[in-house]
Amino acid sequence: MLGKLTAQGITKSQFGKSKITRSKADRSIVSIGDDLKAAATDSLKKCATLFGIGLHLYLDVPSNGSGNSHHNGHTQQYNQPQREPQNNDSGRLTAKQLSAIFSLAKDRQWSNKDVRDFTHEMFGKMPDFLTKKEASAVIQHLQGMNRD
Repeated sequence: MLGKLTAQGITKSQFGKSKITRSKADRSIVSIGDDLKAAATDSLKKCATLFGIGLHLYLDVPSNGSGNSHHNGHTQQYNQPQREPQNNDSGRLTAKQLSAIFSLAKDRQWSNKDVRDFTHEMFGKMPDFLTKKEASAVIQHLQGMNRD
């Protein structure tokens, strides 16, 4: 299922999936409508993460009151997900990295245009086309800015 989500004139698309539920007795389809709804929900959830919505569900974010959480104007410390491969920096950035970039920029009250201008100035590219290594550099830079 292909889902599209548009916010402030920017559209993100992602595919979602769900297995077809079948009866154990005769393997007949139980409810194709529920399965399609689950696939649509999955695609929209993935689109939302590209805007930074629900990012805390995917990133290793401290929540132990250590002063790094985002409460009362304090800036949250974002770490790279531990599930990322450690040895492949050259591939295209992940959805989680893109979400982290936009979430950190939002903490600085940057617009999406500010983010695009920033990545274009740093790497001559729009955020969606950064490599994993370039995205990590942008995230680290934004983290450093947010600590100030």
